[in-house]
Amino acid sequence: MAYCTLFDLRSVLPKTITIGTQTALSPAIVQSQGKPDTLSPQSAYAQIEFATQYINGRLRTVYFCPLQRVKAFETPLTKDVLAGSNLLYVEDAGMFNPGGMVRIGDGTNTETLYLNGDTGQLEGDPTRIDQMRVETNLQKNYGATTPTLVSLLRFPDPIPWICARLAAANIIDKLFVTEKAPDVPTGWGKSQRNQAGLELDAILAGATRLEGQEFNGRRFVPTQLFDTQKATAEFQSGQNKE
Repeated sequence: MAYCTLFDLRSVLPKTITIGTQTALSPAIVQSQGKPDTLSPQSAYAQIEFATQYINGRLRTVYFCPLQRVKAFETPLTKDVLAGSNLLYVEDAGMFNPGGMVRIGDGTNTETLYLNGDTGQLEGDPTRIDQMRVETNLQKNYGATTPTLVSLLRFPDPIPWICARLAAANIIDKLFVTEKAPDVPTGWGKSQRNQAGLELDAILAGATRLEGQEFNGRRFVPTQLFDTQKATAEFQSGQNKE
């Protein structure tokens, strides 16, 4: 379970580092400046997963992990949509972020979909703020008079922000080691990691509370007092025992 999306990661990374789409027919998508993409989606997702694991490890003494998505915002559907459509109509789509997850339900049918976030644009028509496009077509019909509710589902703030910055810092470190380029901004990667660490410290200290997450019930007990975990297998000394 990843705590941020590719759109979140792209928003944090410098413009000189791009994440493209690789296929068997097109190993690298060439950008407008004539350079191939710096990173494949697979590599980007791997760094997001590593960042997610790090966050879970830090927060597990306070919260049950992995963390759960919560309903951050909800608004009624304002226009009927039919099965096969990929447009949703609401009064104001400003609260819905590109690449985010939405749930549409009328009390009988429910579907969970991702918002189109490849280009960073939600609206089907750039001149309108009452439309948003989803990546997959709807399977059912939904009416505005039923009523049908459209809910925004996301991880509590600032977890996506922390995950994106940790993943970006890992990517910067990896590129610096691979390319050995003297102009790679390693200080930038370090600053992203420091900012993410400070936010995690604020969560552990109680200054920042994660909305909708369950405490593990032992947050006031020092971890040194917990029982030692037993190894599932004997440690081998390196020498065969008769």
